[in-house]
Amino acid sequence: MRLGQSIRGLSTLYGASLTLSFGHGMAIPTIPLMVEHFDISVFWGAQIITAWAIGALLGTPPAGMITDRFGARVPLLIGPFLIMAA
Repeated sequence: MRLGQSIRGLSTLYGASLTLSFGHGMAIPTIPLMVEHFDISVFWGAQIITAWAIGALLGTPPAGMITDRFGARVPLLIGPFLIMAA
């Protein structure tokens, strides 16, 4: 494998991950506004973040198995659609 192919492959993987992380990072600061708007307790706002963290923790092993079995392209295509559907 040539160096150019390695850099392109890594930039594709990290670029997609970075883009999805920006999306999650933009959503997290809106939680206090939603707590205030819907007049719910801060406890439930914190549960949103906790649920996201637990989901990320539990979703990592299956994502790794899918990546091992099908390569990186399939999870990179399926992941954003799952996030959008959720």
